[in-house]
Amino acid sequence: LLIKGDWTSDGVLEFNGKIVGNLTADVLVLTKEGRVNGNVRARNITIEGQLEGTVSALNIVIKATAIVMADIKSEQILIEPGAEIQGNIHVAGKRAEEDT
Repeated sequence: LLIKGDWTSDGVLEFNGKIVGNLTADVLVLTKEGRVNGNVRARNITIEGQLEGTVSALNIVIKATAIVMADIKSEQILIEPGAEIQGNIHVAGKRAEEDT
């Protein structure tokens, strides 16, 4: 499966094809066979395959099989040993509101 263009999904997306474009989902699992060349945005992302672009999510899991060349922004990130990552990683945890 090859998609050229943007794709948006409101639910859980397990993707094992190739997309050249932006991908937005509530929950995304990029399988070992999956390839993304574009910007990815989701609440939860698991990356097993290859991703090049930017990633923005609340929770990100990067598996040992992943190859990621991206700038990453997240509140929580887990990187398994063996994962290949090139880019900037910005992790900002949830901040509690202060009562005044």
